Parts: sequence; structure tokens; C-alpha cells
Amino acid sequence: MSKDLGEQLPYWVVRIAVSILVLGLLIFYLGLHITRDVDVRQVESELLMNRVFYSSKCFAAEDVRTYPGEVDVNKMTSEQLNKCLDGPVYIKAKLIGHDIAVFNDEEMYEQLKGFCKFKKYNCQEKLVPVRVRNGVLEEDVLLLHLILEDQSDK
Repeated sequence: MSKDLGEQLPYWVVRIAVSILVLGLLIFYLGLHITRDVDVRQVESELLMNRVFYSSKCFAAEDVRTYPGEVDVNKMTSEQLNKCLDGPVYIKAKLIGHDIAVFNDEEMYEQLKGFCKFKKYNCQEKLVPVRVRNGVLEEDVLLLHLILEDQSDK
């Protein structure tokens, strides 16, 4: 019996060592993924820009219902954009064909657009084909430029 134990001991040492190694690698791998910082600024920027032409609180045309992707020219004002967005976000919305540009805070937008190269500010630009309601429906392109200030360190 002791002979069997002596013959199996090296196999058990190798099995235990491999098990400890696999367990250690698993813990290391999980530790990397659990503590990873997730940057959601790009997604947040995209959601804010989509709100501009999808929400009736912004520029989306509405009568009995809201028409996402259809911009009402009469709603394209800075006041409407201010009601639509909140927080440290600055946006310029321009209908290229109609040459209408509005800002939610033009002064801050102009001051901050030079800071887009820094990590604290997330700047995104988007061209969106939209239908414009100005008495009749017309095709146009909405240019959105957004500056989002990072609030994680405050």
C-alpha cells in the first residue's frame, strides 16, 4: 500500500500545482476585468445628440404625435435647445441647407471648443440627414457638434 502511495505522489503534486496555477490565472483574469474603467462618454454624447432630433422637447416635429428625425424649423431656437439639454453639455446645431445655427450656450461653446483635445472634454460631431418641416417637408442635413465636460473628477 505504501508503494502505491509513493508511486502516485508525483502525479498528485503535478495535479495540485496545475490546479493552483489555473486558479491563480482565473483570479488574475477576473481581477483585470472587474476593475476596468469603462468610458461611457462616447455613448452619452451619442444619446444627447440623438435627443436633439428625436425628442419633442427639442427639435422633433409634432402635432398629435412626435415625428423623430423630422425637424420643425420653428422649434430651432436657443431657448428650445436649452430646455432640451441639461448639465455641462454645450451644443451647436446647424441646418446646413437652411443656414440656421443655434447654440444652447454660444459663449461657453466658443470658449470650450478649443479644449476638445484634452481628456476632460469629449467632443463629437455628427451629420444627420433629416426632413425639415417648414410649411412643406424638405430634405436637409443637421450638423451637430457637442462638447461634453467630464464630471467624474468633481
